[in-house]
Amino acid sequence: RPVIEEPKAVKKTAGKGDLPPIIEAPKPAQAKKNGGPAAPAPQSAFALPPLSLLAAKTVGGGNGRPTEGEIREAVTSLEKTLASFEIDARVSGISPGPVITRYEVSPGPGVTVNSIVARADDIALSMRAKGIRIIAPIPGKAAIGIELPNARPASVGMREILESPAMTANDAPLSFALGLSSDGEPLSADLQGMPHVLVAGATNSGKSVMVHSLIGSILFRMPPDRVKLLLIDPKRIELTLYDGIPHLYDPKVPPEAVQVITSAKQASAALKGLVRVMEDRYEKFQAWRVRDIAQYNREALARGQNQEYYIVVVIDELADLMVVAR
Repeated sequence: RPVIEEPKAVKKTAGKGDLPPIIEAPKPAQAKKNGGPAAPAPQSAFALPPLSLLAAKTVGGGNGRPTEGEIREAVTSLEKTLASFEIDARVSGISPGPVITRYEVSPGPGVTVNSIVARADDIALSMRAKGIRIIAPIPGKAAIGIELPNARPASVGMREILESPAMTANDAPLSFALGLSSDGEPLSADLQGMPHVLVAGATNSGKSVMVHSLIGSILFRMPPDRVKLLLIDPKRIELTLYDGIPHLYDPKVPPEAVQVITSAKQASAALKGLVRVMEDRYEKFQAWRVRDIAQYNREALARGQNQEYYIVVVIDELADLMVVAR
């Protein structure tokens, strides 16, 4: 029988019905901060926007998780589907989340992973699912994960992530709200630890929402003298709404005239200018014998010098830009 995993700190005793004890799933680890502790932020006259501008979580809106009956029906249907294709496998664990539920399938002896992965479309048809995602295998487990969308997915708001400890307890300047894990835990990530991100996916899969969450997280947490944004949007449909914000940056344009870049020629010039900014900073770091901007800012604070701001570049439709401006 499957084990239902919920984000609770202790094991629970079995409740009504024939489902086994509910066991907690481990909380996901937050992104580690890069470069050691950040230097104290310089005093800024800029007032950060209040989180009250964002919609609060709806009271009684539900957590999106399937009911016990829906879970039992899904387990039965999934195991019957696998059995109909003569695949010896059983559901060994369940992780209900706000949007998707992951069913862990343990294959029997001699059953190959590909034999289950190849039946993805048949499983989706049997489960009447809009689409499924198969994790083969789940890292650290002898099981295959099959993620199915919930019948009533919960809406995940940006405000609840920004107000959670995942963000409030994180002083990294480039942290941003990522969303809720499959167990419902708020997640954040830090751009400093990446530092390049490619956001890809099918139409309506949430790429734009993710990019706006990243930019919005910075705008709600960091003044323009700590973080600058270089925004490139040749199609003029995603990022042009940020025209006029004080965080905008372009190394080739005076600060009072900076706008969201909308032409490939301007983008090419801005990125070339940014490379020169990077090389100038490397020379500063070398002269002060520091490794990164965090160390440089701590040293600048000790010497009474101006600290350097972080620069985040966001490019919409990167592939199109690479074709036009090689």
